[in-house]
Amino acid sequence: MFARPELRFRRYEGTVVMGTTGSTRDDVIFGATIGMRYSFRDWIAATLDYQLQDIQTDFRYTTDGAQVDPSYIRHELLLGVRAAY
Repeated sequence: MFARPELRFRRYEGTVVMGTTGSTRDDVIFGATIGMRYSFRDWIAATLDYQLQDIQTDFRYTTDGAQVDPSYIRHELLLGVRAAY
């Protein structure tokens, strides 16, 4: 079993996007991956991973008169088999 946390701070400067104010964008990215591996033999293993990413930004844009926040949360589940020769 394993766990892999992640925290990143991302900054964009000098970007010009139509319909927005300012040219600086700051993002905070939190992520975590947990998973496990089970080896059947020396050459084959089963894997199960779950990944979470939460991306928050101060960037906003306007479309059709509504202000849009592009922040999002992503969940990913991976089930697989690994083989090596």
